[in-house]
Amino acid sequence: MKIYISGSISGRPEEEVIARFSEAKQIIEQCGHTAVSPLNNGLPTDAAWRDHMKADINMLFDCDAILMLFEWKRSKGARIEHNIATELGLTVFYSFAGVRHMNSRNVPTINYHSHETDNADLND
Repeated sequence: MKIYISGSISGRPEEEVIARFSEAKQIIEQCGHTAVSPLNNGLPTDAAWRDHMKADINMLFDCDAILMLFEWKRSKGARIEHNIATELGLTVFYSFAGVRHMNSRNVPTINYHSHETDNADLND
């Protein structure tokens, strides 16, 4: 399963963003899935926000699911990505627990769609 990582990027320290997205990528891959990070959209970090969003949304369209990182609701871009993923019918994870509970056929053993929270447990 290809899982897009969504979270707050703009206005945050670069080191913090890289650490959070790297941790998410590592967990997704340890669970046997493919992580898709907007930090790897091919654009320089100083490119315009709209250009980043266009590239990120293009990447999202190629995914099966989206993982919403802690405090995603504070990010305009993450809210846009969430809305698109929801409208596309992608699986939406609000914590790493949801990613970990996917079985080998990519079927959730628990319905995580109904557990939306702004406090995704990143230490889960």
